[in-house]
Amino acid sequence: MKNKALISVVLVIVLLAIGAGVLFFFRPQFSFFSFRPSQKQPFSFPTEPITLTYWRLFDDEESLTDAISAYRQIHPNVQIIYQKKDYETYQQELDEALRSGNAPDLFMLKHDEIPQYLAYLFPAPSDLSYSQDSKEDFRSQFQNHFVKAASGLIYQNQVYGLPLWMGSLVLFYQPALFQEALKEKTEDLDRQIALTKNEDISRGLEQEKQRVAQLLSHPPRNWTEMIEVTKLLTKKDAQGGIARAAIALGDGQKTLKAFDILSLLMMQNRTTMLSEDKKKAAFHLPIKKSDGTTIYPGTMALDYYTSFARPTKETYTFALDSENSVEAFAQQKAAMLIHYSYYQRVFQKEYPDLQFKIAPLPQIEGVKQRLDYAFYWGEVVSKSSKHPEVAWDFLRFITSDENLPRYTARSQNPSPLLKETQAVASKANSVYLEGSDEADIPTAQAETAANWYQGKNVSEIKAIFQRMIDEVVLNNQSPQAAIEAAASLVTNLIQGGQE
Repeated sequence: MKNKALISVVLVIVLLAIGAGVLFFFRPQFSFFSFRPSQKQPFSFPTEPITLTYWRLFDDEESLTDAISAYRQIHPNVQIIYQKKDYETYQQELDEALRSGNAPDLFMLKHDEIPQYLAYLFPAPSDLSYSQDSKEDFRSQFQNHFVKAASGLIYQNQVYGLPLWMGSLVLFYQPALFQEALKEKTEDLDRQIALTKNEDISRGLEQEKQRVAQLLSHPPRNWTEMIEVTKLLTKKDAQGGIARAAIALGDGQKTLKAFDILSLLMMQNRTTMLSEDKKKAAFHLPIKKSDGTTIYPGTMALDYYTSFARPTKETYTFALDSENSVEAFAQQKAAMLIHYSYYQRVFQKEYPDLQFKIAPLPQIEGVKQRLDYAFYWGEVVSKSSKHPEVAWDFLRFITSDENLPRYTARSQNPSPLLKETQAVASKANSVYLEGSDEADIPTAQAETAANWYQGKNVSEIKAIFQRMIDEVVLNNQSPQAAIEAAASLVTNLIQGGQE
């Protein structure tokens, strides 16, 4: 009997071992340790009542009313609580909510801040789709759905946010100040013509009148024209000070968006901002041109940018004792300003009497392909949400081809949809977007907008760029010395902040 009992125990042990081995061998279907399916099951939309809290900035709820109502018609069990937050307190309120685990289900983040918040974010589910018929994964659909700059919301091959709009830098200008400068220059040339008896000199002055009239008839389309227009628009007082600036640009503190503008100039000038592995700064390095000569494109961009605030340069126009760039433009002390297109609404609200227009951002002369600079926010899902899949489904819905145009029309924001931006940009007559309606410029530029990866240290890198600029402007440091010092600091910062 003992032997039979022993044999039975051995048989049971053997059978269990065989069973465990079979389970282990087929582990793609089962988890060996938990005996539960390891593959994610298809998402089944819940039927119980669900409430999603959505924190947003800038827009009133009306901007998404149509989309929210349409979504609730499909999913009446989902309630969206839209809360418009104050920009001044949003960052602190959000950080506290995330740390305490009481974050809203959905909220907004600046696109370049996504890396800092990855631990708090729930990425898009792999089975999310803009089209039921699509065989592409959601990441591929995302890249075909939105403009190129939106890829800043993709990290570690996962989508962490969706854009509702795509901003870019534009050129603000005041036609009245252009006309004022034209009148002054024309009258001065007419006086010179009246005083001369030399026909050759007179003929040259007439040609100069034509050149001035042509340059001041429109905002500069490229950076070479910007130099000439700046010299014509700049007006000095009796003491040699700047009475009228051509453009509020050139330093690191008074020029708002200095980092963005300088980054754009560098990128347009074919500067490589970071090494391929994104571990080192590269914007200070030289490149070889097709003719074999070596140039420093980043340094050239820095020298050009700072020339507008350096008294020793022929393009000096923006005095450092002036108001900041936005105030100088608003007070009609500067004829031009580079800022994001959304500032149109700020000017219209805060300076209703200001007469201004926007123009496409200037490009490198002779460029064959536009390059603009992007800024936008991503709509993201909190990892602490009880229903993250539903939250993502809602974001997918409001950013679809059918619903996103409703939002952009109500909010007057430029679209991030690739199809829409391509359609608008195709109406232009040239790479300078000539012939485009003023209202179409931000959307057309969204197609060609770009940015560069700054890791988890966005604010610190911006501060380094501002100091680099001011070393040149305030301390007369050479642009190459300043840019090499900044590159070293950026490299140390990136390497120190990597995971």
